[in-house]
Amino acid sequence: MDQDTDDDGLSDGEEVFSNRPDPRWLASPNGNFYRLAAFNTWSQASAAARAQGYELTSVQGEAEALWLYDTFGDVGDGFWIGLNGFGGTFEWSDGSSFAYDRWAGMEPNPANSPGGVFVGGPSSTEPGYWYTDLYGSSLRLAVWEAAGPDAPTTALDPLGFDTDGDGLGDGQEDGLDSIIWDGGGLPGVTGTDPLIFVPDADPATTTDPLDLDSDDDGLEDGAEDLDSDGAKGVTETDAANADSDSDGLPDGLELGLTAGTLDTNGAVFVPDSDPLTTTDPLAADTDLGGVEDGVEDQSRDGAVNTWETDPNNGGDEALAFYVSNLSPGQRVHFEAYNGTPGLWIFPAYSIRGAGPTSTTIGISVDLTPPITTLPPAVIDVGGRASFDGPKVPSSVPLGFPVYLQGIEFVISPTILPRASNPVLLPVGAF
Repeated sequence: MDQDTDDDGLSDGEEVFSNRPDPRWLASPNGNFYRLAAFNTWSQASAAARAQGYELTSVQGEAEALWLYDTFGDVGDGFWIGLNGFGGTFEWSDGSSFAYDRWAGMEPNPANSPGGVFVGGPSSTEPGYWYTDLYGSSLRLAVWEAAGPDAPTTALDPLGFDTDGDGLGDGQEDGLDSIIWDGGGLPGVTGTDPLIFVPDADPATTTDPLDLDSDDDGLEDGAEDLDSDGAKGVTETDAANADSDSDGLPDGLELGLTAGTLDTNGAVFVPDSDPLTTTDPLAADTDLGGVEDGVEDQSRDGAVNTWETDPNNGGDEALAFYVSNLSPGQRVHFEAYNGTPGLWIFPAYSIRGAGPTSTTIGISVDLTPPITTLPPAVIDVGGRASFDGPKVPSSVPLGFPVYLQGIEFVISPTILPRASNPVLLPVGAF
């Protein structure tokens, strides 16, 4: 007899009767739970769901359809739902009424009948809309559905060292750093094999043995813990923390990921809008310019937008100036970095254009007259200023462009004024 058949450090009984909340199931606004399942044909996907007491999802309205795509659409290139035409007419596999559809243009395509139905992914002509697939024979991810109000539970696999397949043993992910089940000295009873078991080098931090991507940053746990020891090494991202360098940008986004893994929570994952440019997930300030990556990428989407400085270019942060979103009726917030301690930073703006315009203080600004300056703030000893300005008038229409710039200035014959990076920010946009 063997107390720990798979030698993961957890006894067979612990795994069979663990009855853990299954993190793969995500709660939706309609009270039901949904999870993404592995690549299969439509028939295989349906059979896999039914084998565990579930069904492929039946979509009953626009709100549900939009939530499903927002949550799961970025993980793969489309996913199966329960709708199918194998019986000659389209029907849901769970027997619910077919009262709502979201067909893409030219669908349902007679050339693909009889077939299964999938939600188109990012590469589809109409992402988020429905397409037919002849005989449902393609391999796609699938979405299962379970009725609420409670989330489904599951057990760990007593015959599988690594239940979720992320490369880390179940016991190690649970934080076990030593063998507990050793057979107890009982005749004929064996326990955890020390040649197979991998102890956790950092039991204070754990990951989920049922979740490929415990921190939902788009990277599998095993891909972050490269040496599979359960601890974050100096050259590794943190499998238990989506933002290893604490700069405000998730690790997957910094590495250019546009999609997560099978178990990545799509409601949490942030895809990179510009995957051709990346930053260092282990360095809060990739370009060493003095401003953290998450401050430079104000929208935190991985792209350098017109009102942002570039986290890969330290030269654009000589005097870095950032502006919060311009929300009508709300106070605007300003941030300045790399300023001269003790000097003033004046926010200035124009609604006419980007200049350039020469000034009487000896510098050129990227604003077109008339230029309005706002009350300044003093730059602190760390070269930073963080302060609120006036409220944005409620009458300003959304989308109206405002051109802004920070001006560092003090009356002194020896200290020259400086202008920051220019900022173009539409009203109502981040």
